[in-house]
Amino acid sequence: MQLDKAAFAEGAEAARADLAAGRRVYRWRGHAGHWGHWIVGQLVERFGVGVSDGFGVCFVSARSISFDMGYNAVLAEEVNRHHGAGAFEAVFAESRQQSEEALWEAKQAWFAQHPDAEPGAAPDRGGM
Repeated sequence: MQLDKAAFAEGAEAARADLAAGRRVYRWRGHAGHWGHWIVGQLVERFGVGVSDGFGVCFVSARSISFDMGYNAVLAEEVNRHHGAGAFEAVFAESRQQSEEALWEAKQAWFAQHPDAEPGAAPDRGGM
């Protein structure tokens, strides 16, 4: 994927506006992966950072990924400014060291808080 520089800049600007308004959200697009639920749980617990509605949504474009990269770069700078250099990145590094049990518990906790996201919880489409 080639970086869309305009979208990256737009994402960075959007993050600055959100942070100024007191909103802290990690923009996650794409598959949650093996560690995703643990990561988003830790972002909330450690830094009070929520996750975007794109969490686990696999339909992405170069523009959406670039926007999110710009947004998250500004968010990471802000978290590191408040919690120490490398604090934000440490969550991602630590995720790779978690046991299968810890990852499973994180996933179950996330689904308990987001029941509409549970696999098979698609809305009734009237027989479609």
